[in-house]
Amino acid sequence: MFSWLKKHFTPLIRWREPADYVSALNLERSKDLDWKAYLIIVFIPFPLMLPIWWLANYIPNRTPPPFWVACLLILLLGVFLAFGIPWINSFCPREVTLYRKSLLLAQGNMTRFIAIKEIEEVVFIKIDQRMFAQVFRQTSQKRKMAMQICLPDAETSEGFIKHLTDLNV
Repeated sequence: MFSWLKKHFTPLIRWREPADYVSALNLERSKDLDWKAYLIIVFIPFPLMLPIWWLANYIPNRTPPPFWVACLLILLLGVFLAFGIPWINSFCPREVTLYRKSLLLAQGNMTRFIAIKEIEEVVFIKIDQRMFAQVFRQTSQKRKMAMQICLPDAETSEGFIKHLTDLNV
């Protein structure tokens, strides 16, 4: 009955990247912080939450907190969204899953999805007894690296290469 579901959504291969690689990757990302983007993320909740506070003034039998308390709470929410959630995600393992029609990289609440037909090239690099795969896809202007994947062992590397060749990538 659900054979089409099983055919398209059964993973061909799935693995978790090593913890030392994920922590090194998170450290490298933290060096490239764009403070303007984080500043915007911190202040995004203000235009979203202040109208809710204003409407709460019109609820009978209830009084919202004072304006300065509401602003402080909204600021704390923004700081948590900008810095707390990425920090919590840094403790989550990264899981790579290859399906018939897509490649999926998930870590915490972040997911990257690439359709197999969008993949232009996969480059394999071996550094210190560890294999890495760089997945490239063509964007409208130029070729772009979509993701870098760590292949933890030889068995995973061989399986990943085999499935990619079966999918004509």
